[in-house]
Amino acid sequence: MNNFFLLSKNIINKIPFIKKLLLFFYYKVIVKIALFYRIKKYNFYQKIDRKIDNKKLMINVGGGHFLNRHWRTLDVPHGTRNYWKGTINYQFDLCTKNSWPFLDNSVYLFYSSYTLQQIHTEWLLHNLKEAYRCLKPGGGFRITVPDYDLAAEAYENKNLTFFHKDIYGAPNLDIYKDYDGEHILEYAFLFFFCQHMWDRIEVSEIQELYKTLGRYKFADKLVESIPLDLVGVKTNIKTSFTHVNWFNPDKLVRIMKDVGFSEVAIMKRHESRFKEISKKKSRTYGFDNSYPLTSFYIEGYK
Repeated sequence: MNNFFLLSKNIINKIPFIKKLLLFFYYKVIVKIALFYRIKKYNFYQKIDRKIDNKKLMINVGGGHFLNRHWRTLDVPHGTRNYWKGTINYQFDLCTKNSWPFLDNSVYLFYSSYTLQQIHTEWLLHNLKEAYRCLKPGGGFRITVPDYDLAAEAYENKNLTFFHKDIYGAPNLDIYKDYDGEHILEYAFLFFFCQHMWDRIEVSEIQELYKTLGRYKFADKLVESIPLDLVGVKTNIKTSFTHVNWFNPDKLVRIMKDVGFSEVAIMKRHESRFKEISKKKSRTYGFDNSYPLTSFYIEGYK
């Protein structure tokens, strides 16, 4: 059976028209049917679980089509995501300094995967402070973000295959297919944390700044140089997935402690003090599944 699927895959890959047709059918039909079913199921559970869930609020920050029972989602409902109606419980743009739509000490658990790197420094501290304000004593904030240190090491070692590994560890260079230049390594590195700067800085300047400033001051300089009118989701919806910030474990731990979290811990994938994240079945329900080979995991406790 495995040989049959392998043979079929090879044939499909060699015939672009069939590959495109199958991909079109999968994304336009199969995925939408599955999503429609998940939304209906999610809305049904929301009604019967309302009393329980209101006493123990669990919020996915930037989760989009998360649709896990007992969980609610806070996210912006527009842009490249085009989320379906009924999937975003709290419509909110994180690229602002508005207050989060929760009372003080009202949320048991926040979870955020691959969202903070899309929030510029201009708004980052405000959002983390809001999360802390809203958490109940004893509650927590679980965060997954790309690990800048891993990307920097790959850049230093000229390891292009690191950018951008998929969930199975295979290099996924299709993400750079529109770039046809000589210095794809520099492009891939900047794509990891400040894509907006690629056409605003020369390759020679990238190389020189990295050499003279070092790993972290280089990243800070480029992030701070991004024009603010490009980084808000509403101001440029075509690039709402663009990374505009960088993190490593030390930086994020320091920021969360400065915000007020009484304890911050570096965790392993699927390891958590909260059973809602760490229990075995949660591994198949969307937790810690975004690019685990290029990520790290942090929990802050109130």
